Amino acid sequence: MSTRKTQTHTELLLSAMTTVQIARLIDHIQLVLIPFGSTETHGERLAIGADSFIADAFCREVSRQLYPRVIVAPPIRWAPRGRDDSGPGTISLNETTLLHIFEDVADSLASHGMNRFLILTTHTASQDSAKRISNILNGRKGVAIADSVHLSDLIDTKIINKHTSDADTTNRLTLHDEIAVALNLDADIVRDETTNLDFMDNLDKDAPPSTTDMGPSTNHDLIESAIGNITGLIDSLTVMDT
Repeated sequence: MSTRKTQTHTELLLSAMTTVQIARLIDHIQLVLIPFGSTETHGERLAIGADSFIADAFCREVSRQLYPRVIVAPPIRWAPRGRDDSGPGTISLNETTLLHIFEDVADSLASHGMNRFLILTTHTASQDSAKRISNILNGRKGVAIADSVHLSDLIDTKIINKHTSDADTTNRLTLHDEIAVALNLDADIVRDETTNLDFMDNLDKDAPPSTTDMGPSTNHDLIESAIGNITGLIDSLTVMDT
């Protein structure tokens, strides 16, 4: 059974906190969430940082719901190479480089007592890399446990299949749906970090209807499902080492 709280608090955002604030809460912080996105082309109307913004917005909501158990690390905004990297503005890294970044992040935080990690990705092509990286982190000295999960895998498939806007994305959220979820979570973060591009106004006009057009109740179902399932996952990861 999930231990999710019904009230919400301010999120624990690592980069926005002072060392004094972190020190005061460190005994209560059980896990570090690492948003793992991408910086790549998303067509003509979507910002290239969409995956990163969505991952970050969702992780912040998790931190609010589970305060003070979860702190959110700065997002990893680059995906591994291996796909079409020709879009202007796309930045991708060798998987070995990404691994070293994650290792250094984990080592730095573990040295201060934050040694449980969950990588949250919204970038489908990064799933396998995230899993390999978390497996390697598990073998690092000082790391108690590490795991990874994709946002779509946190949402009940019946909900996705009921509301999905694309028959070819069964059991997987469309990008439109993920944006709708992110806007429902924290609209300001998505809009501000895309240099005032409003996702809702810049969605592909020729795209089929999605949950963006279905109203807040649909988005609420998606978010509730994802929050509930990641809470259960976090419960299991934090119990393993106690």
